[in-house]
Amino acid sequence: MEILSRQLIRAEKVGSLTGIKISRYAPTLSHLFYADDAFLCCKATPLSFETLRDIFKDFEAFSGQMINFSKSYIKFSPNTPADFREHLTSILKMAQLPTFGTYLGVPIDIPRKRSAVFLPFVDTLTTRISSWSALHLSQPSKLIVISAILLASLNHVFSAVPIPIGVCRKIDALLTAFWWRNDWNRHSIHSTSKSILQAPKEYGGLGFKNTHLLSQALLLKNFWRIHTQPTAFLARYMAPKYARDLPVPLATSRVSQPSFIWSGICKAVSAANNGICWKLGNGRLIDLWSSRWINEDGSYSVKSGYSLLWSESSAARCIRSFVHTFPWKQVWRKEIPPKISIMLWRLAHNIMPTNDNLISKYVPVDSMCTLCHSSPETEEHLFRSCEAAQHVWNASALGINAIANPSISFISWVGDFLSYLHRQSLVPNQRWILLHFCCVLQAIWSTRNAVIFRNHNGDPAVTCRLIENLLHSHVQFSKVRPTQLHPSNDFVAPCVVTSASLPQRSAVSFSVSTRHVPRTNCFSYCIISTELDYSKSSVVRASSSFDASTRALLGAMRYAHSLGLSSVCFFVSCCKLSAVLATSLPVPISVRHSFREIRALFVIYPYWSVRLATG
Repeated sequence: MEILSRQLIRAEKVGSLTGIKISRYAPTLSHLFYADDAFLCCKATPLSFETLRDIFKDFEAFSGQMINFSKSYIKFSPNTPADFREHLTSILKMAQLPTFGTYLGVPIDIPRKRSAVFLPFVDTLTTRISSWSALHLSQPSKLIVISAILLASLNHVFSAVPIPIGVCRKIDALLTAFWWRNDWNRHSIHSTSKSILQAPKEYGGLGFKNTHLLSQALLLKNFWRIHTQPTAFLARYMAPKYARDLPVPLATSRVSQPSFIWSGICKAVSAANNGICWKLGNGRLIDLWSSRWINEDGSYSVKSGYSLLWSESSAARCIRSFVHTFPWKQVWRKEIPPKISIMLWRLAHNIMPTNDNLISKYVPVDSMCTLCHSSPETEEHLFRSCEAAQHVWNASALGINAIANPSISFISWVGDFLSYLHRQSLVPNQRWILLHFCCVLQAIWSTRNAVIFRNHNGDPAVTCRLIENLLHSHVQFSKVRPTQLHPSNDFVAPCVVTSASLPQRSAVSFSVSTRHVPRTNCFSYCIISTELDYSKSSVVRASSSFDASTRALLGAMRYAHSLGLSSVCFFVSCCKLSAVLATSLPVPISVRHSFREIRALFVIYPYWSVRLATG
């Protein structure tokens, strides 16, 4: 093939073969080779066709390989006369076609009605999805199939040509339906919007790629190659024609009648314009007043391009305002099996198929709790306030009092627990605690399903045995070492903030008081424990007595935590601090981080309490 290429180049030099140009200043193109395929371009003249015929004969003579003329075709430009086409076709003895169709899945000739060319991709994807659906895959398996197989199979097409947005929406709809449906031939309930599924995992989504944004991110790679590799084939042929659009094209090309591919690149560059910066060199191309430039190195990747495009989309703005604060990174930790991670994701979005949620989707079911039949079955009730669930939490090795503070919502309750374990990476058996907590949630849900679908009686003792079985089966996945399989005696879990009504067990008291330092913006605080013969005083810079008291209380709690005290009563002198801790009043942003740690400590110590000091 190298010799055949040299023959074609020599024929161009002597003038017997004339290639084509995509613009006046672009190089001449006569042939492209890929594997055992050859794409030849020349002017429609008898001399060019006769030259090609002679080169083919010479190639067959010295290589021993014959060109398969039955699989070779000619395509003429539209302005070539019909009789002239017949004459030229007879020289090479090849059939002529109005279009080449697709090559390696990518359409070569794209008409004005572009959607019709790409609809076969939708049909092919539908066939593949229906074959996968017949296997009745779990949702973790579907997540892998969508990300690593279905979307990955289209990457080479997306990187070559722009995909019409209507086709992208159809592909997105197919992937979404595949995620929610258990049977491809039956409709299913879509519990949340497509935009949430397509959001990154750290924003509360599942990381599904938006195909339109993915297509733009892959096209941006071509723009990056044109700039960073000026000697590459793509840059040598594209840059001369579209020089008026460079270095950074607008959404609409300045060149008259640009190609479909270049128009797509221009739109992608315009969409990602906020992420394009200049590296300062000689400054010749930089507009001092309007260009963004940096003095450190920068590089482009499809991942970074997609992240930028998604962050500037309307869906991202909706997600940021809709999805509540939740430790999403903790949900997808590698220690947690994917099945449990998806369950936590659904719990956080309140889209578990509880009876209450099913009724909201117009499914005719009984609204009462499946386990206790005393209250409507919501996530809050089923996993936390149901008598059966409370028995399971109390009987587990974690010993959690699930209803210690009912003013905290269930989602916040779970989120505070996960956040605490993330911050306290040195807590004994931290990984085991996280895994055990997830297994309790999974066991409660499995018991509920067993009562509905297998006529079980929902005995909490059976649920507790199921927790042990789940924990044992997940140990190998999470790689928890045997030494970590014994819970800490001090860990008893999320009650967040407790009142003084809890029973005291050999209680230790701390007195926390603050006062303003005159003519300064500082406060002094004092922490005293007569039982421990402990005292500490310090001065902190704070905007109010409430802020200073919060920091002082946190210091006392940290000290009690370092000693492992299981029952402590903290007396504070600030009325506002006592009121905020006892209720769900909003917390000022200046101490919000401190309050998160305070509530996290109450998560593991249910016999801690806060009282307002009197006298």
